[in-house]
Amino acid sequence: MRQGIFHARLILPGLLLAGVVLMLAACGQVEAPQMMEARGDQCVEPVDVMRRDHMKFLSIEKDQAVNFGIRNPDHSLRGCVDCHVSPTASREDPASHFCLNCHKFNAVRMDCFQCHADKPANGDYMHTLNPHGPAGGFDLAADGESLARDMETIIALESQEP
Repeated sequence: MRQGIFHARLILPGLLLAGVVLMLAACGQVEAPQMMEARGDQCVEPVDVMRRDHMKFLSIEKDQAVNFGIRNPDHSLRGCVDCHVSPTASREDPASHFCLNCHKFNAVRMDCFQCHADKPANGDYMHTLNPHGPAGGFDLAADGESLARDMETIIALESQEP
């Protein structure tokens, strides 16, 4: 009887160890999804930084835009989409969409495109860091004046007594 218990104590851990070893042996190198080449010559941040922290940049950008009316074109969702997403991309085919392709591969749910455009605004857009210049009709001076006017309005509203 004691011998049977002794064997059971060895067999169960042995079976568990064998199962773990087989499971780990089945785990091989996973091939990353094929990603579309960006249209710009340079990203606003190094690739490893963007892979790790893009959601932080977008979250901060959203908070600044919604709460204070401040828009930073370097880390805007529109800038990302205009440079990285093909005009022919489709939500129904995540492999054709830069953002959806990577988020699906990493099992990350994203809801940005429930409200925001998921395709470039126009085919001619180029990010301001692109040495070939910004898109036609994108006037940095007018944008700066608009931002200054909005900030003056916000400051005036905040200084009013309730």
